[in-house]
Amino acid sequence: MIESEIKSGYQEICLLLSAKKLKQAFSLIRKWTATTGEIASVEQIYDLEQTYRFILKYTVDGVDDPERGKIYNHLVISVFELADRIYGKWMAKYALSFFYRKKRSSDSFTLDNTDDFLKVFKDLQFHDENGYSGGSQEKNEMLAESSQKIIRLFYQIVFIDKLSNNEKGFISDILDSDCVIPEVKSLLITALTFSVLRYFDEAKMEFHLELYEKNLEIILIRQRCLTGFLLGLYQYNDRMEFYPHLESRFEMMCEDPGFSRNVERLMLQLLSSKETEKIRQKIQEEIIPEMIRISPNIRNKLNFENLMNEESSDDRNPEWSEIFTESPGLLGKMEEMAKMQIEGADVFLSSFSMLKNLPFFNEFTNWFIPFYPGSPEISNMIVHDEEGTDTSIIQSLFNSPILCNSDKYSFAFMLQHIQGGGREMLSGVFKMEMEQMEEIGRDEDLLTPDRKGGIISNQYIQDLYRFYRLHPLRNDFDDIFNWKFDFHNKTRFRKVINKNPEMINKIAEFYFEKNYFQEALEIYSQTEDKNVEYLQKEAYCYQKLGNYEKALSIYRKAELFDVNKVWNLKKIALCYRNLKLPAEALKVYQTIETLEPDNLSIIFAIGYCLSETGQYQDALNCFFKIEYLSPGNKKVWRPIAWFSFLTGKKEQAEKYYNKLIDEHPDKYDLMNMGHVQWSLGNRKSALEFYRQSMESGGFSENDFMKAFNEDLHVLIARDIRQDDVPIMLDQLRYSLEKQ
Repeated sequence: MIESEIKSGYQEICLLLSAKKLKQAFSLIRKWTATTGEIASVEQIYDLEQTYRFILKYTVDGVDDPERGKIYNHLVISVFELADRIYGKWMAKYALSFFYRKKRSSDSFTLDNTDDFLKVFKDLQFHDENGYSGGSQEKNEMLAESSQKIIRLFYQIVFIDKLSNNEKGFISDILDSDCVIPEVKSLLITALTFSVLRYFDEAKMEFHLELYEKNLEIILIRQRCLTGFLLGLYQYNDRMEFYPHLESRFEMMCEDPGFSRNVERLMLQLLSSKETEKIRQKIQEEIIPEMIRISPNIRNKLNFENLMNEESSDDRNPEWSEIFTESPGLLGKMEEMAKMQIEGADVFLSSFSMLKNLPFFNEFTNWFIPFYPGSPEISNMIVHDEEGTDTSIIQSLFNSPILCNSDKYSFAFMLQHIQGGGREMLSGVFKMEMEQMEEIGRDEDLLTPDRKGGIISNQYIQDLYRFYRLHPLRNDFDDIFNWKFDFHNKTRFRKVINKNPEMINKIAEFYFEKNYFQEALEIYSQTEDKNVEYLQKEAYCYQKLGNYEKALSIYRKAELFDVNKVWNLKKIALCYRNLKLPAEALKVYQTIETLEPDNLSIIFAIGYCLSETGQYQDALNCFFKIEYLSPGNKKVWRPIAWFSFLTGKKEQAEKYYNKLIDEHPDKYDLMNMGHVQWSLGNRKSALEFYRQSMESGGFSENDFMKAFNEDLHVLIARDIRQDDVPIMLDQLRYSLEKQ
């Protein structure tokens, strides 16, 4: 039996149990148990099913039992736990994924003697406070030993299936100890989170909340606890119904405004991770190619040699802005990236992804350890630096709000390969950037409660993202960033969200602003007391999803509020046009024109609606009005030319098509000029324009003939004989062969 089939069977059993389809769950678990070879569990399955049969019988017989609900819940939990154990045992024996391979190869140790475990940490603390006779070499050895202890403990926590009181006490003692730094403690919280995601346990889930409350002042620990709990709550949402105590505790904690804000922010940060891949693609496909394209000219434009050899009182080069004239969109894209960076978006994934193959990242735990100057690897780097450059930049990295921990380590290790002046220059640029970010941050601190907590959780989520997307063994893990993070659809979250209207508003706004219209619609459509903004956004979502009838209906409701009236009317008209109801759209556009009489786009729309209803002369008058109001507006030439032809004004049509041809004609302009010339009796000229529309315009023969046939009724109305058409077309084919 392969791992994927075992996993699939387990997941199906869990889904059936969550849906309270116990009979089907028992049928499947019997077959699945036989497949896994866990014959010892057969008797337990039989006992549980018999208990369920008794519950069914007593219920049908009408026996009133006030404890039935509790008994039923306990039964479901027992079946869940049985399935968990069978699945866990099979995976522990046969699974090829990272954690299970590691578990089989690791030497386990008992989590019971805290003093022995903490001895080396206490020695390190003593060294730092009082000095140590052995010198730095012995300290480095102690650091290495402490690192190995933490790594072993990390895996032991991950391998925990059901958290025992002894294990909980041991971990609590480590986290309570003053001789273990917060950065290391927070790593153990990550281990606890991986343990929950690997194997469900109510005690591990609740432990996250307990540790959050115990460590309110230690932000590193607090934010990782809440992140881990929310990830577990999302993964096991359907299962949580059977654990009312845990659910109640979370809801009670959410009554605290600070905790509620933290939950809201973390949900939005997890949602924002959906944008990371878009940002990466934008950088790789738009910004980097443009930078590469203009880079050969940068040296000459900036006159690097003179810049390096001459000092100037003005530190800005007026030629810098000229670089971007070669790529007009590049500056805007870079400004957009800078704004997103300030808002906490993950814009550095592409920049640092290639540095995740450094030896440092060969150790699994190093993907999650917070960056701090006292880290053994960073300490060694500072010690070996002779010029003091790294000391300052390491401190700048430590304080940086814009790089996640993983990228900070990558950046620090990259410095080791940059020599001399290059390192100093990079250090200076980076410090200047950090000072600017800190200045922005100080302003935001006044407006944003617990901004530091938000920065730390955002960096942690980005660390997790890099692990799940860049780790060489990432396929061994269920990628949490493939989850939809549709918190509004999850019962356990919805209870909290519904009590906090501002929370659901922000989630809806995120979806709407990032163009996730289906998800935004799920929120807007479920909201009962809708103001005009909600109605208009709901309608806009339907519009973007192509449901114009529904969009039109809701835009009509929004009209009653008399807010953003013109915008709303424009959307109503657009829906009518997409529903192929030009006459209705025309009425709406004419109403808008009374409110905005000189709005050229509205006059344009009226002209097209008139044409779609066959009122060609009135349409032509609209386009002449635009030309009068906006002299030199070339966009209006094309409709004037075509509607002049449709209304029999052949010379006028010829005049405007000549204007188009003198500019940049497209294939339709050339074909239409051929129509005009033919109707004027200039057959050779018509043939030439038809030929040009195919050769230089880009029409294939099939496409040309299709477009020509669509216009055939117009040609016949303009005095072209039906019998002459096949002759003209064959002559066109011969002329193309000669060319």
